[in-house]
Amino acid sequence: LLYFLFAHSEVEKLFSKKQIIEKPVLNKSIEQNINYEVIPLLNENYFPNLITELNKAKKSIEIIMYLIEYNEEKGENKIEEILNTLIKKRKEGVNVLVILSADNYGNIHLKRNNEKVKEYLEEGGVSVFINYGSQETHDKLVVIDDRIVFIGAHNFSIAALFYNNELSLLLKADTDIPQIKEYVKKTLDKCIYSKQKN
Repeated sequence: LLYFLFAHSEVEKLFSKKQIIEKPVLNKSIEQNINYEVIPLLNENYFPNLITELNKAKKSIEIIMYLIEYNEEKGENKIEEILNTLIKKRKEGVNVLVILSADNYGNIHLKRNNEKVKEYLEEGGVSVFINYGSQETHDKLVVIDDRIVFIGAHNFSIAALFYNNELSLLLKADTDIPQIKEYVKKTLDKCIYSKQKN
């Protein structure tokens, strides 16, 4: 009984601080009512929806991704289709930004793939940054025209897109999402700062 009362009091103290509920991750000054259509994307349903929305982009595509796999073999390559869609949209005048993770923990597979993707996309005119900061970039985030968002578990790899059990969400907002815009900007600023330090 004493143990139960002690545990109960500790839980009450924890939640009385309301740290999780009331502490926003981003700027408190951003307050806006936004309506969303939320579409769960299970496993291989992610890829066709991604290609469709990328092709509809009018002004911007922003991607923050832990891993984009690069396969030098040409032919039926779904990752190459994503990369070529980004290059095509850039040539159409859409602003395209890609932020990738560095190999902060000696992940050679991550380093090789992300560096090759960076080179490939930059040759096509796409702006690509690798975050060399101490805080790892582990997002799987795609933002299109500031109001279409893919967020969840899918990296851009064949395993994640077609073989693993992965769940992401497609959010379609009725207006721009300022919280996401701020997050992308802050992440980009960290990349620029880490590049200058290196």
